[in-house]
Amino acid sequence: MNMDKLNVYLEGVIEVNRPDEAGEKIRQELLSAVDNALQRLQNNLVAQIRVVPFGSFVSGFYNNNSDLDLALKGYVHVAYLTKPALKQVTPNLAPGQEWVGLSSLDQGTRAQLLRQAANLLVSYGITRRDKLLYILHARVPLIKFRDTRYGIDCDLSIGGDGTEYKAQFFKHVGEVNDGFAPLYCIIKLWMKAHLMNDGSTGTFNSHCLALLTVFYLQTCSPPMLPPLYALLFHDRPDPSQLRLLAEGAQYNRDHAMEISRQRSVGARRHYNNQPN
Repeated sequence: MNMDKLNVYLEGVIEVNRPDEAGEKIRQELLSAVDNALQRLQNNLVAQIRVVPFGSFVSGFYNNNSDLDLALKGYVHVAYLTKPALKQVTPNLAPGQEWVGLSSLDQGTRAQLLRQAANLLVSYGITRRDKLLYILHARVPLIKFRDTRYGIDCDLSIGGDGTEYKAQFFKHVGEVNDGFAPLYCIIKLWMKAHLMNDGSTGTFNSHCLALLTVFYLQTCSPPMLPPLYALLFHDRPDPSQLRLLAEGAQYNRDHAMEISRQRSVGARRHYNNQPN
């Protein structure tokens, strides 16, 4: 196959996998249904529960067959925790602090909340028992389920303060160069077809594939993407400082995302070139 034919073929693959308005609407409806169901987790010891999307749906690098990544966010009262769980979070609590973010909980408590979430998803008809998979002993506990109405595969995990920001940042990266999104799409489709795009099985997760795509485009001649720090800082940050999403980092993340959005516009003028 010559390069012209290959290019036509790949462009066809990208076009077929481009998300449409109907696909976005379906995912928004599913997100709303899951969020409504999991509000039942709330009681006097569990508060401010909400379900937020992250990953490719937020960055825009998804297709109509993509999984939907969801994160459960909220707080539990210290009285909700077992003694071992409380002992684990106590060093990070401020004096008088009584509420703990879900992402700060021990693995056992997060797994317990995800089991309760799974029961609610079944009771509300969003999924079925035979379409549920519990992966609760992984570094990041999660449940996988297939929604009964649309057949969309979903991953539900416990989210933290920065859950949405990685995807939002990569959306800005994609706005620097038009080549990023289609290349990432092809790489992800190829990896998925070869069963290499599932972090829960020890292969590459989608965030890792996005970083690999970024690195390739950064090393083209001429470069097609800038160093990622350039979308947030004037100079390369000191590696000894806390990263933007690190726990305890004193950054205004909303402000940081606005900076990356603005800088992506400027970077586009320099980096949105085609490879030789």
